[in-house]
Amino acid sequence: MYKAMEFNELRYNTSRDEKTVYNAFAPSKMHEQKSGSLHVEFTNFFGQRQVIHCKNRPQFKQASAFLSMFKKESVTINQICAQYAVKNGKFQNISRLKADLIQAGLTPKAVKLLTVLK
Repeated sequence: MYKAMEFNELRYNTSRDEKTVYNAFAPSKMHEQKSGSLHVEFTNFFGQRQVIHCKNRPQFKQASAFLSMFKKESVTINQICAQYAVKNGKFQNISRLKADLIQAGLTPKAVKLLTVLK
């Protein structure tokens, strides 16, 4: 009726689900985690968002220093523009606003662009 089970070496080894404990890696080299991507983000006074992707820390510091210059300029422009009243989407007393922006260090072409767009 029933056949006696024969001892099979292959079946014996696979039935225990033995796995190797150690993976093959060089003991002198430890695994290093890759850091995430570095990027610097900046939103200007028009609401546009600039993103600079960097490969390493020195590039990240350079990009941060570069964008901090624009950030300071953006803050001063927003402070000057906040002093003047806006009616129907246009500044009141544009001539004084232009004079203040030129005094802050902007070129007349940039001032003209700002008063039209803001």
